[in-house]
Amino acid sequence: MVTKRRRVGLLFGNNPQWIGGTYYMLNLVSALCTLPDDQQPVLIILTNTPEEFGMMKGTGYPYLEQLQEVVHYSFTDRIINKFSRTLTGKNWINKKYKDDQFDFVFPFYNSYSISSITKRLYWIPDFQVNYYPQFFSSSEKDARIQNNLQIAESSYPVVFSSDDSRNDFYKFYPINQKDRKTYVMRFAVSHPDYQSLDKKTLNAKFGIDGSYFFCPNQFWIHKNQVLVLKALGELKRKGMNMLVVFTGKENDPRNPEYFAQLKAMASELSIESNIRFLGFIDRKEQLKLMEGSLAVIQPSLFEGWSTVVEDAKAMNQYVILSDIPVHREQMVENVSFFDPHKETELAQRMVEIWNIPIEKKKSDYQLNIRKFATDFLDILNTTPCN
Repeated sequence: MVTKRRRVGLLFGNNPQWIGGTYYMLNLVSALCTLPDDQQPVLIILTNTPEEFGMMKGTGYPYLEQLQEVVHYSFTDRIINKFSRTLTGKNWINKKYKDDQFDFVFPFYNSYSISSITKRLYWIPDFQVNYYPQFFSSSEKDARIQNNLQIAESSYPVVFSSDDSRNDFYKFYPINQKDRKTYVMRFAVSHPDYQSLDKKTLNAKFGIDGSYFFCPNQFWIHKNQVLVLKALGELKRKGMNMLVVFTGKENDPRNPEYFAQLKAMASELSIESNIRFLGFIDRKEQLKLMEGSLAVIQPSLFEGWSTVVEDAKAMNQYVILSDIPVHREQMVENVSFFDPHKETELAQRMVEIWNIPIEKKKSDYQLNIRKFATDFLDILNTTPCN
């Protein structure tokens, strides 16, 4: 007997202000490609643009369908509603997606067109707003906390990317926990083919000469690039000239002055020749630069589950990593930790690797990718929203 293929709605958008969220969904679909054919669900991509659906098709996943995230109203529907609003102030035609179209929708968020769906699976990436409220505007802070509170007050299952995040959920929202289903699904990355790029050509393109460290993060204040500049300044005062290459979008909507402050600090510390700000570059080029570096520096003050760390793990690259709980959970090999508030510790880790390159341990990262897929499948098969 042929088993009916499951149908999962995936809400997807390419948000340039949060590229990590875009990569998360693309990596999930890429991971599902590793499942046996008879276990692969139909993925109904709820997105409003053909370009975004094209990004999903680029994963090569064989069972994709597109559904407009916003329900379509015909010309007749719009005329009727215009007439009804004139008479009654309300629309007579209100369209929403129904449960029978999906086994569940992930990652669910509150939107009118899907508000009638009860087969919902939430995802909370992290609780940065609870630890660093000063990094958010008051309106965004309130919106995030209210969203998390609504999820906590519901009975719907929730996915987290780490034990650390799930523990924070229990800590900050200790309500309605008795019968709630929560899951930890640690994502893994699937890389495009960057090996075909030529290292020398790429380095020449970006003005990189000799050995360097690599720090790829969007320029958000909690990513803590400021500490890297301070470490470089300390090293420079001691007569040690090292190079750090930075990539990532150079705009933090919550703190728009942040990148300008970094450039001013670089000038004050006289380390302009010790840094390269490359901006947001092609994904393959970013990965090739990461592979060619002495080590990756990830100085972040807070993460849910770092894509940078997963990128490094996938290529067995060494990481100088800020000592926060989730990073301890995420990486146990090819790593040295430092206090993210102490530039002296970061500088010391850089010196250690600059003087004596680290021998990197090899691991089979494909196991992580398959685990990402099977964890999602287990949730699909066990979640109470079925």
